[in-house]
Amino acid sequence: MLRKFFILAFLSASFTIWATPCSIVFPQLQISDSVMKCRLDTLRFEPQASLMYLWSDSSTNPYFIVRDTEIIWVEISDSVGINTCKKTISIHLFPIPEITTPIDIDTILCFGDTLTLNAVEPSDATFVRWEVTIGTSRDIFPDSTLNIIFDSSNILINDSSRNLVGHPNFAAVFMGYCAVNWIDPTDTVRYTVRDTALVFFARSPEVNFDFSDTIACFDFDLGGFELVPTFNMAHSDAPQYDWIWNNQNKGNENTFVVPYENQGMQFVEVRHRFCYGRGIEGYSAKDSVDVRFWDRRWISPYRLISDTLVCNRGIRVSLNATAEIQNTTYEWSGPGITDTLNPIQTVYVGNFTGTGNFTVILRDSAGCQREVSVDIRTEFCDPSLEMPNVFTPNGDGVNDYFRPTLFHRVYNFHLRVYNRSGRIVYEFEATGDFPSEQEWPGWNGRIGGTGSEAPEGVYFWAVRYDDIWGRRHREQGTITLLR
Repeated sequence: MLRKFFILAFLSASFTIWATPCSIVFPQLQISDSVMKCRLDTLRFEPQASLMYLWSDSSTNPYFIVRDTEIIWVEISDSVGINTCKKTISIHLFPIPEITTPIDIDTILCFGDTLTLNAVEPSDATFVRWEVTIGTSRDIFPDSTLNIIFDSSNILINDSSRNLVGHPNFAAVFMGYCAVNWIDPTDTVRYTVRDTALVFFARSPEVNFDFSDTIACFDFDLGGFELVPTFNMAHSDAPQYDWIWNNQNKGNENTFVVPYENQGMQFVEVRHRFCYGRGIEGYSAKDSVDVRFWDRRWISPYRLISDTLVCNRGIRVSLNATAEIQNTTYEWSGPGITDTLNPIQTVYVGNFTGTGNFTVILRDSAGCQREVSVDIRTEFCDPSLEMPNVFTPNGDGVNDYFRPTLFHRVYNFHLRVYNRSGRIVYEFEATGDFPSEQEWPGWNGRIGGTGSEAPEGVYFWAVRYDDIWGRRHREQGTITLLR
């Protein structure tokens, strides 16, 4: 009886097995419970040839690559597996600097202006510096403040002179604890943040015409001769400049067309809108040129017809491009053209269908030329009109209106609808082209178009219209109204 009691007492007892800490099993490793690391750093143990490792990411190296703030574990054992321990480690990442007060600078500096740039060091930053890029060179100023003075060709930055080439870039660089390489932090960019100040340095404008006084050809498409001066736009922002053409401010218009009646001296002035407006010298530039035209009558085909509609494909059309002055040459192109140098062409409309394009280039003795085109369009011009014989104005969106189902070359359309007693129940008239459905959807089946609903039954209609030649046509028929 006593023996049975002893067995039951033994089976009912509870036991807790405590694993031996790694600091006792492998005291030489000196493992911390919590560590601060940079991203992609390693949590490393001194290599022990007799030890084996298994990390929570399944790696078996004697080190662990840190990628995030997390809790990891590692199992360490000796080569024979007798001594084994497991360690939990809490990893925390050093924070990345966060800009809480951005640099709010977007300004234009004129000659003699000064500017101070202050970089407010954000939280978790251990270092701040300014990087100034001018052209292909980059200068580093290990200060949080930049004092800038601008003269006509150089800028003075913290008492250091720099030649002004292109647009300088001012960037404040804030580095965190992990950005240990302050000279070139590209290997630790994850812990570096930047903020940029937008500063534009207004340079003196330069403008000039790349040609001397000239006698120009009149451009009929442009309506004159276009002046396109050279301007140092690479040094500035074009919308910041006003263009003054012949004493008239044209805003951003950096080209000008000289009309035939205003030939002679042409003047241009370019002003920097901001700095010139402040009365600072050196912010305007001028140039002039004398522009005159050859006689534009030499290449004016005053007898040439405009675009033409031809209703009969069997007729011939004469195209006369003869200019007012002799010594003009001609070059024609188009369907059926064989004698391309003759100023007068007779076009047989049967040589093409649809639209035929005929182009002539006129050249005078001065080398000026003009290109003129004429479109001759062929079409069946006889009028046609078809009316339906039934419609259902019940509001279902299908066949709700009475109007022609087909019409071609119908003008000055007039419609009347009569009931069986001869009374007019609807009337409509349109002058000119036949109206679209948006302009006139048709008769909606109501007396007068707006009154009470007309009863079901047969109605009589009568229309009159004109064709393209002005001849009057009349037609009539019946229409059945159903609801």
